[in-house]
Amino acid sequence: MSQDSTRWLRMALKANGVFSALSALVLLLGDGLVAALLGAFDALGRIHFVGLGLGVFAASLFWLATRDRIAPALTKAVIAADLLWVAGSGLAIATEMTSGQGTCAVAIVAGVVALLALAQGLALRWGPESNH
Repeated sequence: MSQDSTRWLRMALKANGVFSALSALVLLLGDGLVAALLGAFDALGRIHFVGLGLGVFAASLFWLATRDRIAPALTKAVIAADLLWVAGSGLAIATEMTSGQGTCAVAIVAGVVALLALAQGLALRWGPESNH
């Protein structure tokens, strides 16, 4: 990867890490508020579990972003995980698993995650291993 594309990929991975870490904190510390927003008071345990998972995901993103060489396969796995999050969010919205305000919040988070996946994918694509 060129220095510029590596720098952009590191920035995208770190931005994803920051967003994931902040989301994890919200889910772990504000699980009651999140449950109220989503209209899912019976989901407190799952909200906590997702928060823990996001915390681990955030830590792995920061770890990956600090490697001397960022493995394209790991970056593709991160992008796949982000796209699974977006798909799961779409499913939650389509099946009306959330309330009105919750649907809006889920859609906003999914939009940010999709943009982060796009940024990571573009930075990976611009690397010298690609055939532009």
